[in-house]
Amino acid sequence: MAEMMVLSAVAEVTKRLVISLLEVRAAKQDNKKITREINEFVSDLDKNVARLKCKLPPNVSGGALDSLLRKLEEAQAFVQSRQDQNFFKSMWTAKQTTEKLNSQRRNLDSAFQLALFFTTLDVALEANKKIDDFQLKIQKISEASLRQFDICQGRNAEYSGASNAGKKFFADVLANISSQVVTSENEGSTITTEGDDEDEFNDPITYDRMCDPVKGTDGLTYDRWTIIENDLTESPFKRNKSKQFSIVCDDINVRRRLFSRFPGTEALFHERRASYRREALKLAHGGDDAEALLMLENVLEWDDEDADCQRLREVISRRIDQQKAEKAGELELDLPLSSSQEQLMNRTVREERVERMGAVHELKDIVRHLSKETPTTTLIKAAMSFANLAQAPENKLNMAKYPGALEKLVGLLTLDIPHDILFEAVRAFANLSSAQENRDKMARVPTAIERLACLMGTEVPVSVQSEAARAFANLALEEDHIVRMGAVPNVVETLVELLRRDAGENVQRQAVRALANLTSAEENVTKIAACPNTIGRVVDLLSKDTPVAVQLEAATVLANMVYVKAMAVKAFPNLMEGKEWLVELIDYPGALPKLIDLLAKETPESLQLHAARAIAHLTLDDKNLTTIANTEGGVERLVSLLTSSIPISVQERAVLAVANLICADGNKSMIVSFPGALEKLVTLLGKGVHSSLQFHAARAFAKLAREKENKVLMAGFPNAIERLVGLLAPDVEARVQSRAAGALANLTVEKQNAVKLATYEEVISSLTNLLSRDVPWKVQSNAMIAFANLAIPDENKRRLAEFPGVLVKLVDLLSHGVPETVQEEAARAFANLATARENKTLMASYPGALLKLVTLLESGVPSLQSEAARALAGLSRRGRERGKTGNI
Repeated sequence: MAEMMVLSAVAEVTKRLVISLLEVRAAKQDNKKITREINEFVSDLDKNVARLKCKLPPNVSGGALDSLLRKLEEAQAFVQSRQDQNFFKSMWTAKQTTEKLNSQRRNLDSAFQLALFFTTLDVALEANKKIDDFQLKIQKISEASLRQFDICQGRNAEYSGASNAGKKFFADVLANISSQVVTSENEGSTITTEGDDEDEFNDPITYDRMCDPVKGTDGLTYDRWTIIENDLTESPFKRNKSKQFSIVCDDINVRRRLFSRFPGTEALFHERRASYRREALKLAHGGDDAEALLMLENVLEWDDEDADCQRLREVISRRIDQQKAEKAGELELDLPLSSSQEQLMNRTVREERVERMGAVHELKDIVRHLSKETPTTTLIKAAMSFANLAQAPENKLNMAKYPGALEKLVGLLTLDIPHDILFEAVRAFANLSSAQENRDKMARVPTAIERLACLMGTEVPVSVQSEAARAFANLALEEDHIVRMGAVPNVVETLVELLRRDAGENVQRQAVRALANLTSAEENVTKIAACPNTIGRVVDLLSKDTPVAVQLEAATVLANMVYVKAMAVKAFPNLMEGKEWLVELIDYPGALPKLIDLLAKETPESLQLHAARAIAHLTLDDKNLTTIANTEGGVERLVSLLTSSIPISVQERAVLAVANLICADGNKSMIVSFPGALEKLVTLLGKGVHSSLQFHAARAFAKLAREKENKVLMAGFPNAIERLVGLLAPDVEARVQSRAAGALANLTVEKQNAVKLATYEEVISSLTNLLSRDVPWKVQSNAMIAFANLAIPDENKRRLAEFPGVLVKLVDLLSHGVPETVQEEAARAFANLATARENKTLMASYPGALLKLVTLLESGVPSLQSEAARALAGLSRRGRERGKTGNI
């Protein structure tokens, strides 16, 4: 009977899961990516059910399938809840939806494999077989592939001993799936057969190809993500309760062969690690300590020198230890719980999560007691239990959805209740707010934001202030509510007050984090900037003795505010308020030196990025350019960041700052002569460099090349001309082409450079290719200026006029409909070439040339008339005259 009940339950849940998936597909039928993911999900269910049917031993016990049943129920509940809340239809992007569904699909794949393993174990033990026969059976199962699965389907007759209940279960599920699935016309259902030599690249649990192979303590090779995502603490193949299962090391031999055999896997390897690390840092900064600590430990397993993760792990570990110590002496909750507080304190983070999940079903009794009318002893225990449960990521969404739970918590966020109850209530609220899906709902609870703001006041205990600021900072991540939160009376002043040195590290961190989130809205920046002491308090947090997490948020506040103010001044040059604030910041004692110090290579990446952002945005105001360049270490630190070992995001801000600093005349000669500066700018002009770096490097190079004393030096710098010419290629972004052509235009003003460059066929050919109407006008204009400059020296004239395609393109650009700036430069180039005696006949007889020059002469545009007259005069004279140069 137990067997029949479990099989029936599995069949029913599988049926509901398939129906839910098909409902999601119907709602997102216009998105091929999501449709494909759901088709694969349902197809995998079909294959896994068939595989289990094929290999399920006779007389399997119901308990062997309990884990699979639980996983199926969780997946069905997940899909259904997201569908009910409209996440799939409108609240999640296609990428988010696909990622969530893919994660569920992979978890279920693992569950089916483990179910097959445990049912085999169940039968083997019951039959009292010899251990080697059992291990052989397990080995055969673990090495099975989709190719073997097809063969297995053809041999169903061999399993005639399977129970009738098992047969009926699988027949029902397979019939239900096949009747529901409608395969897209654009997607085939063929299963790819792979050779036996590829088995070493497949994970032994999921049978999927690995991307990050690691050695387990059982000696087998697994995919890292199978172990992490399934929280495996025991080997599925070599059970040993005395030895905990874990990752020993990367299997670099398998990884090398894997990358060689499947080249695309290496990119996936790096992307998954980077994505997981970003999520770990996000959770750590978001206050989700338990989950963040677990993820940080996983990151440090593959990179034990990751400074950011090391520091955050230490901070979180200290905080967790402190919280446990504070709770150690408190009484146990009278409400029915699955374990005591003492037991929870002595368990690992993963065990605590499982324990808390087991207590969610008691939520009704806990929420019922969250009321001021409840006796104090019971109320504090209820609030503490709710806060503890809300720490586990698995619980957050269900708890926030529980009817009346949020409203009852907010009802407790007042100063007229005992502080210990208040602390637990605000801690619970903060824990729930760390889940992104909860924030909008929580911010909409009446008076929630206002009460959190009140709890950050100076008359409130520090522990309450810290949790209130954490909750406020979390809610401030929700874009729809940022402006409303910044408008709460006195909230900005309160947060700034919490930045004082004696406020405590946790309070400081959460307060400055809240300010950082608020500054993402322009409306809040004005209010925060106007608050007394803002600059002083934030700058003070950039000191080396401040924890890195606090420094990071402080640098974010400054970077966001400087950007908004600088852009406002750029748009409205007469806006005195913005100018005065920027001057106040850069003149504040220690502000600029501290930001420059944070550019050091040993600074954590995220902190370095925001310091570079702040300085780059400060350079948007012309008045700051000389100050920054003359501050000790300013140019040196910025130049040191222009190297491939630095993240692109940091390099981008550094090269932007350098390019802006060059705009000040006094800085040009200093930067071009600064050790390593020119070399690093030239390196960033190379092929394969990120386009944003190429753009700013070419822009900086072009500005430096405007100075007469720099022109010869820069043209002769190793690889400079070759790389600039390389950026004129058709596969390069137009904005980069424009800056590279502009740099060549400035260099060719110097005759020595023009003669030298005209000897390179690649230079003439690349510039000529850009002299076409289908090229963006800015690129066309700068290329035309460079070409016209090349046409000035007598040594170049004949070579240029006879170069294939030159005259046809020049004459075409003299036509009506071409931008006037391009027409003018084309006429200037034509006039420069026409001064050479050997070119006159060729150019005067070129079809349409004279007619178009006459048309320009009659255009009424002085600049066009002048160049056209010069060209016609050059064609009619016998001698030579000096050409006319042009900078950009």
